[in-house]
Amino acid sequence: MLRGAAALGVFVLATGCQTLGTFPDPATALSGNWENDAQFAAADPALHRPPAAGTPYEWLDRQHAAFRIVEAPALAGTGGTVVHLLWRSGGPDGPMSRERLWVFRRDRRSGRLVMDFFLPAMPGGLGDAAADGYRVRTLTSRDVIGYPEACTLPVRRTARGFVARIPAGCTVTAQSGRTMTLAAEIRLDGDTLTYAEEGVLPDGSVAFRVPNPGPYVFQRR
Repeated sequence: MLRGAAALGVFVLATGCQTLGTFPDPATALSGNWENDAQFAAADPALHRPPAAGTPYEWLDRQHAAFRIVEAPALAGTGGTVVHLLWRSGGPDGPMSRERLWVFRRDRRSGRLVMDFFLPAMPGGLGDAAADGYRVRTLTSRDVIGYPEACTLPVRRTARGFVARIPAGCTVTAQSGRTMTLAAEIRLDGDTLTYAEEGVLPDGSVAFRVPNPGPYVFQRR
């Protein structure tokens, strides 16, 4: 469920003077390539250290984030949109650091916009799969690792993007077998995307914080 010290993600789009009514929907706004090169270059070189579990030291690494809308009807459900994200360390050709599927949909009870997130469970992931190809179109809940309903993120639209936060009480079990409470915020504001996430163990200690301190600050390439 957690790869290295990582787990989720945050992002943004260039908008000019667009209003809330004309700004693209979150899935469309995220589509494309993002990087935190400017944040990394401006940071204290002492922070240029690899990610670490827990909080043994402060760190910030370079990340390249690619988002694309894919056709996965069984995951999207009625009216939903699935976004496949692939992050790479150091740049677009670096090793994969995380892969997720984000599903934007309307809550069945309230009608409000929410987001579910999934981890592809198949070997090799979906990095080389066509967005509308057979491997993606046939994805079902058996092909992904889901999260409890308490982890569904409410999505609040803004004039220049959106904000999504994991609600309090989102508890998951990592691949290590440890139970932890997740906290994450994804904020898209114009041409800036920010992302921060952490996992806290039952004794209050931090299992991971991405980055440390957060957030990542991405700019659209």
